[in-house]
Amino acid sequence: MIYVYFFKKTKKKHKFILNSETFIIEGIKEFIKFADQGKVAIENQDFDKLAELLDNSFNQRRKIYTDQVLGKENIKMVNLARDCGFSAAFTGSGGAIVCLLKNNKEQDNKRRKVENGNKDYHQRELNEEEEEEVKKRFENEGFIFEKIRIKENDVEPTFIW
Repeated sequence: MIYVYFFKKTKKKHKFILNSETFIIEGIKEFIKFADQGKVAIENQDFDKLAELLDNSFNQRRKIYTDQVLGKENIKMVNLARDCGFSAAFTGSGGAIVCLLKNNKEQDNKRRKVENGNKDYHQRELNEEEEEEVKKRFENEGFIFEKIRIKENDVEPTFIW
Protein backbone atom coordinates (compact mmCIF):
# COMPACT_ATOMS: atom_id res chain seq x y z
CA MET A 1 0.00 0.00 0.00
CA ILE A 2 1.21 3.48 -0.78
CA TYR A 3 -0.23 6.64 0.66
CA VAL A 4 0.40 10.34 1.02
CA TYR A 5 1.81 11.15 4.47
CA PHE A 6 0.14 14.56 4.80
CA PHE A 7 -2.94 14.23 2.64
CA LYS A 8 -4.86 17.47 2.25
CA LYS A 9 -8.59 17.10 2.00
CA THR A 10 -9.65 18.30 -1.41
CA LYS A 11 -12.37 20.88 -1.86
CA LYS A 12 -12.98 19.65 -5.38
CA LYS A 13 -16.44 18.26 -5.80
CA HIS A 14 -17.66 15.69 -8.20
CA LYS A 15 -19.52 18.45 -10.06
CA PHE A 16 -16.37 18.62 -12.17
CA ILE A 17 -17.23 15.28 -13.74
CA LEU A 18 -17.50 16.24 -17.39
CA ASN A 19 -19.10 13.08 -18.69
CA SER A 20 -22.71 12.26 -19.44
CA GLU A 21 -24.89 10.22 -17.11
CA THR A 22 -24.94 7.37 -19.65
CA PHE A 23 -21.14 7.35 -19.81
CA ILE A 24 -20.94 7.20 -16.01
CA ILE A 25 -23.50 4.37 -15.77
CA GLU A 26 -21.60 2.36 -18.40
CA GLY A 27 -18.38 3.06 -16.48
CA ILE A 28 -19.89 1.78 -13.25
CA LYS A 29 -20.97 -1.39 -15.06
CA GLU A 30 -17.30 -1.87 -15.98
CA PHE A 31 -16.35 -1.60 -12.29
CA ILE A 32 -18.83 -4.37 -11.52
CA LYS A 33 -17.23 -6.56 -14.20
CA PHE A 34 -13.78 -5.80 -12.78
CA ALA A 35 -14.94 -6.84 -9.30
CA ASP A 36 -16.45 -10.09 -10.57
CA GLN A 37 -13.32 -10.90 -12.59
CA GLY A 38 -11.13 -9.92 -9.64
CA LYS A 39 -12.89 -12.40 -7.37
CA VAL A 40 -12.24 -15.18 -9.88
CA ALA A 41 -8.62 -14.06 -10.33
CA ILE A 42 -8.03 -14.18 -6.57
CA GLU A 43 -9.67 -17.60 -6.25
CA ASN A 44 -7.50 -18.91 -9.11
CA GLN A 45 -4.39 -17.09 -7.87
CA ASP A 46 -4.14 -15.49 -11.32
CA PHE A 47 -2.00 -12.54 -10.28
CA ASP A 48 -1.43 -11.37 -13.84
CA LYS A 49 -5.19 -10.97 -14.33
CA LEU A 50 -5.56 -9.30 -10.94
CA ALA A 51 -2.79 -6.82 -11.83
CA GLU A 52 -4.51 -6.06 -15.14
CA LEU A 53 -7.81 -5.47 -13.33
CA LEU A 54 -6.22 -3.08 -10.82
CA ASP A 55 -4.84 -1.00 -13.69
CA ASN A 56 -8.14 -1.16 -15.57
CA SER A 57 -10.01 0.00 -12.48
CA PHE A 58 -7.84 3.07 -12.07
CA ASN A 59 -7.95 3.85 -15.80
CA GLN A 60 -11.74 3.60 -15.78
CA ARG A 61 -11.98 5.84 -12.73
CA ARG A 62 -9.73 8.39 -14.44
CA LYS A 63 -11.97 8.40 -17.53
CA ILE A 64 -15.11 8.95 -15.47
CA TYR A 65 -13.87 11.48 -12.93
CA THR A 66 -11.14 13.26 -14.94
CA ASP A 67 -7.70 14.29 -13.71
CA GLN A 68 -9.08 17.46 -12.17
CA VAL A 69 -11.15 15.48 -9.68
CA LEU A 70 -8.59 12.75 -9.03
CA GLY A 71 -5.86 15.27 -8.29
CA LYS A 72 -2.21 15.57 -9.26
CA GLU A 73 -0.82 13.78 -6.18
CA ASN A 74 -3.04 10.73 -6.66
CA ILE A 75 -2.14 10.46 -10.34
CA LYS A 76 1.54 10.97 -9.52
CA MET A 77 1.36 8.15 -6.94
CA VAL A 78 -0.19 5.72 -9.44
CA ASN A 79 2.24 6.68 -12.20
CA LEU A 80 5.21 6.19 -9.88
CA ALA A 81 3.89 2.76 -8.86
CA ARG A 82 3.55 1.81 -12.51
CA ASP A 83 7.07 3.10 -13.23
CA CYS A 84 8.31 0.78 -10.47
CA GLY A 85 6.65 -2.25 -12.10
CA PHE A 86 3.40 -2.37 -10.12
CA SER A 87 -0.22 -2.27 -11.14
CA ALA A 88 -2.15 0.20 -8.99
CA ALA A 89 -5.63 1.34 -8.00
CA PHE A 90 -7.15 3.46 -5.25
CA THR A 91 -8.07 1.78 -1.97
CA GLY A 92 -10.96 4.23 -1.68
CA SER A 93 -11.52 7.73 -2.95
CA GLY A 94 -7.87 8.74 -3.09
CA GLY A 95 -4.84 9.37 -0.91
CA ALA A 96 -3.85 5.69 -0.89
CA ILE A 97 -3.35 3.01 -3.51
CA VAL A 98 -3.00 -0.73 -3.47
CA CYS A 99 -0.32 -2.17 -5.74
CA LEU A 100 0.52 -5.58 -7.08
CA LEU A 101 3.95 -6.29 -8.50
CA LYS A 102 3.67 -7.31 -12.13
CA ASN A 103 5.44 -10.47 -13.22
CA ASN A 104 8.21 -10.39 -15.76
CA LYS A 105 6.43 -11.59 -18.93
CA GLU A 106 9.45 -13.40 -20.41
CA GLN A 107 10.13 -15.20 -17.14
CA ASP A 108 6.40 -15.88 -16.75
CA ASN A 109 6.06 -17.44 -20.21
CA LYS A 110 9.00 -19.80 -19.57
CA ARG A 111 7.57 -20.79 -16.20
CA ARG A 112 4.10 -21.51 -17.60
CA LYS A 113 5.54 -23.80 -20.29
CA VAL A 114 7.11 -25.93 -17.56
CA GLU A 115 4.28 -25.87 -15.03
CA ASN A 116 0.91 -27.50 -15.29
CA GLY A 117 -1.57 -24.60 -15.48
CA ASN A 118 -1.51 -21.97 -12.72
CA LYS A 119 -1.46 -24.41 -9.80
CA ASP A 120 2.24 -23.96 -9.04
CA TYR A 121 2.43 -20.36 -10.16
CA HIS A 122 3.27 -17.75 -7.52
CA GLN A 123 3.40 -14.00 -7.54
CA ARG A 124 6.87 -12.49 -7.83
CA GLU A 125 8.08 -10.56 -4.79
CA LEU A 126 10.69 -7.85 -4.44
CA ASN A 127 13.93 -8.89 -2.81
CA GLU A 128 15.16 -6.74 0.11
CA GLU A 129 17.37 -4.55 -2.08
CA GLU A 130 14.58 -3.92 -4.62
CA GLU A 131 12.10 -3.18 -1.85
CA GLU A 132 14.43 -0.60 -0.27
CA GLU A 133 14.99 1.06 -3.66
CA VAL A 134 11.24 1.29 -4.31
CA LYS A 135 10.61 2.61 -0.78
CA LYS A 136 13.16 5.37 -1.32
CA ARG A 137 11.65 6.35 -4.66
CA PHE A 138 8.24 6.79 -3.03
CA GLU A 139 9.60 8.56 0.04
CA ASN A 140 11.51 11.00 -2.19
CA GLU A 141 8.15 11.97 -3.69
CA GLY A 142 6.42 12.34 -0.30
CA PHE A 143 4.67 8.96 -0.22
CA ILE A 144 4.83 6.09 2.25
CA PHE A 145 5.36 2.56 0.90
CA GLU A 146 4.19 -0.34 3.10
CA LYS A 147 4.19 -4.04 2.34
CA ILE A 148 1.04 -5.75 3.59
CA ARG A 149 -0.09 -9.37 3.70
CA ILE A 150 -3.48 -10.00 2.13
CA LYS A 151 -3.81 -13.76 2.20
CA GLU A 152 -2.03 -16.66 3.76
CA ASN A 153 -2.43 -20.18 2.45
CA ASP A 154 -0.85 -23.55 3.20
CA VAL A 155 2.19 -22.94 1.00
CA GLU A 156 3.34 -19.34 1.34
CA PRO A 157 1.95 -15.89 2.08
CA THR A 158 0.86 -13.66 -0.78
CA PHE A 159 1.90 -10.05 -0.45
CA ILE A 160 0.53 -6.89 -1.92
CA TRP A 161 2.11 -3.46 -1.68
